[in-house]
Amino acid sequence: MIRLRWLASLALLVSFLLTPLVASADLQDFTITNFDADYTLTTEDPQGLLIVKERIDVVFTNNNHGIERALPDKYKGKKQNISNIQASKADGSAWPFSTYTTNDNLVIRIGDPNQTVTGPQTFIINYQQENVISFYDDHDELYWDINGDQWAQPFTKVTANFHLPTAVKLNQTKCFAGKYGESSQQCSVSKTSDGIKVETLRALQPYETLTGLISIQKGSFAQPTRVDWLKENLKNILSFLALPILVLLPSFRYWYKNGKDSKGRGVIVSQYDAPDKLRPAEVGTLVDYRVDNRDISATIIDLAIRKYLKIIETKKDRFLLKDKLTYEFELINPSTTGLKSYERDILWGIFGAKTEVDIQVGQIVNVNDLKGKMYKVIQEVRETVSLSLAQEGYFNGSPLRVAGKLFLVVTAVVISLFVFGAILGIWYVFGGLITTAFLIIFAMLMPKRTEKGVMAKEHIEGLKLYLSVAEKERLKMLQSPDSPYAKKSLGPKRTVELFEKLLPFAVALGVENAWAKQFEDIYKSPPDWYSGNWTTFNALVFANSLSTSLNTMGANFSPPSNSGSSGFSGGGGFSGGGGGGGGGGW
Repeated sequence: MIRLRWLASLALLVSFLLTPLVASADLQDFTITNFDADYTLTTEDPQGLLIVKERIDVVFTNNNHGIERALPDKYKGKKQNISNIQASKADGSAWPFSTYTTNDNLVIRIGDPNQTVTGPQTFIINYQQENVISFYDDHDELYWDINGDQWAQPFTKVTANFHLPTAVKLNQTKCFAGKYGESSQQCSVSKTSDGIKVETLRALQPYETLTGLISIQKGSFAQPTRVDWLKENLKNILSFLALPILVLLPSFRYWYKNGKDSKGRGVIVSQYDAPDKLRPAEVGTLVDYRVDNRDISATIIDLAIRKYLKIIETKKDRFLLKDKLTYEFELINPSTTGLKSYERDILWGIFGAKTEVDIQVGQIVNVNDLKGKMYKVIQEVRETVSLSLAQEGYFNGSPLRVAGKLFLVVTAVVISLFVFGAILGIWYVFGGLITTAFLIIFAMLMPKRTEKGVMAKEHIEGLKLYLSVAEKERLKMLQSPDSPYAKKSLGPKRTVELFEKLLPFAVALGVENAWAKQFEDIYKSPPDWYSGNWTTFNALVFANSLSTSLNTMGANFSPPSNSGSSGFSGGGGFSGGGGGGGGGGW
């Protein structure tokens, strides 16, 4: 009994040791005893048609299904258009084969997937390919890798016969044998009755190839024309143009008809207030079609100036680091009487209220505590302001909703890239990306100002002109006899009230520093609605502090973050670098 157990254990051990040996059989472990290629070059294709017959004799040491022959799909950037593929045995009977593409190679897989072979085998492959001639100033050239430098197997012998058209005149011939980039010429070239023969003078090691170079007098072949290029790339061109034609042209017509502003006066006249009693956020939106963080900040400053809240700036001293500024809002007036609905929503949103009852005078909120909380309120405000301006006749529709129609098309295009990109290829993807970019531009340009909106925008541009031009320059401009503004009033006098009244509009239009510069010395004491850290105070210092607070406010209104040369020129040329390919077993 003990002996039987010992024998059983020994049998299991032997089985365990032998199992990986069987599984690790190397299908690439075979030798190519002979690779003989026969090439017939014709002018049926103006850029050279090569009719190829390859005989590959191999000796398999394992049970293989057959071999794979890899042929480059492109040669020096030109499609090879490989066709008329056949595979046969030495006795003329057919080998089963299939093809697939990978890494810019057409791979011919020869053999029966349901049957293996071993020992000596012969594979005869016939095919033809186009665009094999390269063109240079003083000659045309066939530069060809015969077996190719991507085989992992050794070659005992490699030969090739090139048959040339009778009208073709040879200039020079060369051959190379070795790995890619090597210039070893351990091979021979000899003339034949209709061309040349190239053969190795030694066995080739894995990843070595025999390369033949033939220089031909110019005139036998013709360089590709634009028509040839179009024919060659017609499929790619159609793939590239598919989405632009189907999507961009209708989208452009839609934008051209519905997205261009009405015509205005075309003359900007200096203005001293906002049109139609519009508030800062509405002014900012009329200029660029969107309610951005600057417009929201301008509204908060406007609410502070109108005594609804107070902005408090506090400096925290840090020993080694730069002092840190923090900002707080203090509620002064909880009543929303006189406020527009979006102004009320902003005020309530800051203090976390849904009604006036939910907030109390003196309530203080740190701006940093609003991060990740205010963005929903801001989203609603953006929609409210945009829709309100459309309802009041300034836009042909809410800018958010009008643009959203094209953004739906953008989404559809992006989905199509994922669905059809792999099938229709990279050109289709490029066309889709360009289409997407233009659709986004159209969507951004889609909102349209009505005639009333254009007139209001021109009025706002006049206000921006008044806010941004220095007092000295503005006086000079207004007093010039040639100025279109000469008959206009020189504007209201500089007062604290004027500065504060128009400051929110300057913020919304991005010119608060220029506006403050004109009032640098107007304040005798800081305003009661903004408490800052100043040793000395003037309007320009105040504007600089205000800019910092704007950046801080804006950051906290955003959503929360989720985490080829010739082979003859200059004595050049080497093994590899021509047309050809490689292969292996399977």
